[in-house]
Amino acid sequence: MLRRRFFATALLALPPACAHGAAAATTRFAVLGDAPYGPGEEPEFERVIDRINADPTLRFAVHVGDIKAAAEPCSDVLIRRRLAALERLRLPWLYTPGDNEWTDCHNRGAGRFNPIERLQFLRRTFFADPARTHGTNGFAVQSQGAVRGFSAYVENQRFELDGIVFATVHMVGSDNGLAPWRGLDSNDRVVAPRADRVDEVRARTAAVLAWIDAAFDRAHTIGARAVVLFFQANPSFERAPDAARRRPFNAFLARIHDRAAVFAQPVLLAHGDLHWYTVDRPFADLPLVVRMQVPGSPFVGWVNVTVRDGDPHDFFRFERGTTSTHEPP
Repeated sequence: MLRRRFFATALLALPPACAHGAAAATTRFAVLGDAPYGPGEEPEFERVIDRINADPTLRFAVHVGDIKAAAEPCSDVLIRRRLAALERLRLPWLYTPGDNEWTDCHNRGAGRFNPIERLQFLRRTFFADPARTHGTNGFAVQSQGAVRGFSAYVENQRFELDGIVFATVHMVGSDNGLAPWRGLDSNDRVVAPRADRVDEVRARTAAVLAWIDAAFDRAHTIGARAVVLFFQANPSFERAPDAARRRPFNAFLARIHDRAAVFAQPVLLAHGDLHWYTVDRPFADLPLVVRMQVPGSPFVGWVNVTVRDGDPHDFFRFERGTTSTHEPP
């Protein structure tokens, strides 16, 4: 298994593109997440937005969740302030929720909110028009909320660009939402869970699995050259399936593995959660699947991704962007 951790600007190099007849399309987009954490990082986050805005080659951006620190209040005011910060992006952008802005809101420092109520607020606030991206130059997308039986899941979105299928899927940290809401309910435990918490996890996971299938089905229909999935959680690729931190994500990882194996074309899994910039190939038997974890607080930055025709084993190019002078030890 190839595994690389990057702590500075880095590239997963591509060979020169090989066009099929006409010149091959080149797509570039930005991915960021796990920031800003606290008001002290807001100026740095604004500089990140400025740098992304200054790059005319980028087609869109995606924030993969955690727009606040876990200990910050999950208040309407703060959530709207972070939305306003993202709305400074001039290019089309998408967002997939992180655990800090809803599943962890039961904690004392976060305000002891009901996580399900906070999720409903996020959906109303960030997905008022789930059929379009954010941004003044936004474009149409397909929302799972328009699919029969999945009307609640407006945050799962999909679009196609240059023969690539892109999709956001709502998979979060805190054990995919299975971590007990102890700040709200001292009786909520792993062995005796709240019914509403478990019901939410089961229904959302079922929706995510269906949305993964829909993305790969669409890729098959159009003969896509790649699939890109965006989500928040680090699903513990490296752990054994029976490990406690891995079990909440087993169905998710199995579905991706099985669909990617049949697709047999490049797949990118872009996520956040653990804050270390990482690029690797998480499935030993699927070398066309690449995982990229974005850098996060306190290393506020983003990653530019380029996808091009050429060798399918070197299909994605990654370049870390940062405005900070701080680097991990």
